[in-house]
Amino acid sequence: MAEERSYFDIYKKRINRYGENTQERIQGQREKVFDIKVQESVYKVSFIFEGNEHFGTLERGSQDNTETIQYLLTKVELQMPAGEILKITDLHGNTNRWMVYY
Repeated sequence: MAEERSYFDIYKKRINRYGENTQERIQGQREKVFDIKVQESVYKVSFIFEGNEHFGTLERGSQDNTETIQYLLTKVELQMPAGEILKITDLHGNTNRWMVYY
């Protein structure tokens, strides 16, 4: 009986590694996949916001003669106000200023 309990404990730890319920598990898995995507992406960038360094990806958007729009994908809990100016550094060490508008 003790062996069955230890296997059940291992099973519970495995199934709950991303959360205690279905919604937490789905969100936990999504966050892990996003972290892996950021680490492996050629569009990986870093920036300082509120005194902390954050990482994300700067994905292609649209471009014309007057403006360039790109999508900055970051963690869900990072809330940036519209109008914030970020100095974003890419993998090559190039730093540009970008304004958050949404």
